[in-house]
Amino acid sequence: MINAENVNISYFSRQTTEIEQFCRIQNIRVDRTGELSDYPIDFMDEWNNQLLKLI
Repeated sequence: MINAENVNISYFSRQTTEIEQFCRIQNIRVDRTGELSDYPIDFMDEWNNQLLKLI
């Protein structure tokens, strides 16, 4: 079993404004039961994309 304290998930998202583009980094923690602290927009999108292909 992997200790949750030894897991680090960083989610990178592109941000665009009228004058610049930059990358926003969001750290997501995993609790001892495996639950994630945050689910950013589009974070789990690949799962949905694959399900739609099956339907």
